Amino acid sequence: MILRLSDGKTIACEHKLDALETLGPQQDERTQLDRYLDLPIDGLIYVRGSWKVLSSEVLEHPKYVHPLQGEHFLWRDFYPLFTDENVVMDWLRDGFERLGFTPPHPSVGEMSGPDDQENHRNRKNFAKLWGKTRSFAHRLGWSVNPGSIVELYLSQNPSSCAESIFISPTKFDRFLVRVTPRKASDHLLQPRLQQAMDSLMPRTEITEREVARKGGKKKVIDITSSLREILGDGILSTDEIEDRLLEFAEPILLSIQKQEPVARQSRSEQKDK
Repeated sequence: MILRLSDGKTIACEHKLDALETLGPQQDERTQLDRYLDLPIDGLIYVRGSWKVLSSEVLEHPKYVHPLQGEHFLWRDFYPLFTDENVVMDWLRDGFERLGFTPPHPSVGEMSGPDDQENHRNRKNFAKLWGKTRSFAHRLGWSVNPGSIVELYLSQNPSSCAESIFISPTKFDRFLVRVTPRKASDHLLQPRLQQAMDSLMPRTEITEREVARKGGKKKVIDITSSLREILGDGILSTDEIEDRLLEFAEPILLSIQKQEPVARQSRSEQKDK
């Protein structure tokens, strides 16, 4: 879709539900976004149903347009625009709701226990609150994948002392971050993690243990807290919840980088922009 703005600029829009980008012909096998950025346009936006990792070539291209905090737009970003009461708006609003393209609500309900309709709905809602944490982890070099709906699984980051990180927030009284060390760096992790957590979350516990994995037992470091501890007792907006989750995960991820990462803008600086 091509958008022609009132100032004469041309913006191309690649929009999907959750399909993969189509590769080009044999003589140019790049993905759609890479090829579209070569077109004589002023900007390119990408809209999806769920979050997806994009290449640095696309993200850093001067023509690529994305939200301030996020690699691309999500369909749910447009849901608040459906405010008029008419047949077309009612039809669009209903379609977005049926597909789950709605912003997360700030009420964090029960997510543990049997996989009934209410728990499933609560987990799907909470999964939408990981946006800032996923983006930050990706910028540090992690491959970010969903676990069981609401969980996060980080892997394949050669610049980290950890082999993988598993985050499970399914219980109010037990928010788990499980870090699997690399063999050559396992002696570095616990003191780094302890120092990071002591400065931010004094009620967080760090425990070293062994867990069963394919091929035998594996050493892991478990960081446990609770959603109540992380989110506090106040009434929070969805944006504030996303900030709290990132503020908990950020020192963990930074403390186990092999070298000092490139400084990023603070959240206050981002909001000022």
